[in-house]
Amino acid sequence: MNGHTCRRWETGERRPEVRFRKHLVLVFGLEASGLGLLTSEELSLRPCDDEHGSCVRRLLIMSAGLPESFTRQQFVRGVVGFGLLPLIAPLDATAEAADTLAYAGEADSGVNSASAAAYAEITAAQRALYWSAPPQELLNAVAEHTRFGVRLMQRTSHSEHRRRLAFALTESALLSARLAFFDLRDADRAGRFFDTAREASLEARDHALSAAVLAHNSFIPGFAHDKEAALPLIAAAHAHAKHAGGKLLRSWVHSVSAEIAAKLGEVQASLRSIGNAQDALVAEGGNPDPVWLDFYDESRLHGFAASAQLAAGRYAAAARNLTTALEGLGPHEGKQHSVLLLDLALAYAQEDADRSAAAVADALESLQKTWYGTAAERIPSVLTQLSHTPHARMLEDRVRALTSTRSV
Repeated sequence: MNGHTCRRWETGERRPEVRFRKHLVLVFGLEASGLGLLTSEELSLRPCDDEHGSCVRRLLIMSAGLPESFTRQQFVRGVVGFGLLPLIAPLDATAEAADTLAYAGEADSGVNSASAAAYAEITAAQRALYWSAPPQELLNAVAEHTRFGVRLMQRTSHSEHRRRLAFALTESALLSARLAFFDLRDADRAGRFFDTAREASLEARDHALSAAVLAHNSFIPGFAHDKEAALPLIAAAHAHAKHAGGKLLRSWVHSVSAEIAAKLGEVQASLRSIGNAQDALVAEGGNPDPVWLDFYDESRLHGFAASAQLAAGRYAAAARNLTTALEGLGPHEGKQHSVLLLDLALAYAQEDADRSAAAVADALESLQKTWYGTAAERIPSVLTQLSHTPHARMLEDRVRALTSTRSV
């Protein structure tokens, strides 16, 4: 750091790096927010008061006076079970991980290798819950975990600990963004979490994870038909994917390109990207795919291919790909099940209203079990295609019953 750097801070040309912020806070005796050191995203993630932190500290003090027959680990597990420690142990975190993070969360404690590993362990546990847990409840827990990760990042300057923590924080913020955007269709909230994920990914320095964040992020402008915002994001994702990841990751990024192109009305570009995705999946060599890549496989490629074919008006080919994709789904993939069924209904609607209506009915049943906002948004276009058929009234009644307390 030198005088030139300080002048850039003072003029607002550049924000102080995280490793300098804690020293500025100590020098001036003010909070980071009062010094203007926090980004708008960090401010939005900050709790309104210190109620959570003081609650945690009080609980930890209580645990120090426990009888020998009741261990501190049992105390933490019990607190987690009653939902009183959301910042330390959201959902099914192990008591060991919660115990480690409890110390890291105290004001005078820093982040070490154990607490960074504990944070990553909870992140992985929440990722595993994505396919089965109710979206809003899971988002509440994951968002708290993301916020906690931001605070932990602010408390350490050790480069390796920061990098390890940043990797897990990127994953957590990405999961928060996915839940907000794809499950609950809240683009504004998702955008804030994507900002956090992108910033954390810079410190994580992992090309595969950066590719995942950028490609997922491209869906927001892509779904909004904002070409100027969507294409740079997907181009950056491709650039990162060239340096890391295996066949699945590279194929998935091409599939996302196809989906974005289809949303933008660029049908031929969408079909070309699907061809690239198919080629990537059978390419020789490459690195192993990361363990967190649990949202894409060959069956998902068939679903993306069908989306491109629907945009091109190739309904029979789309129906074949969708049928293959449905056959390849696992028992716990209810979210994707409803998406594929509604796309299949669109493919059938042109020639076979009966089969189309049956697919819609199955999709509504799937949505009743596992709500997924991205699937629900397909319902109006399908109903429009079937509006002049004998099935219209029955389907409208079923949709009304399903969505009476929701917004489709």
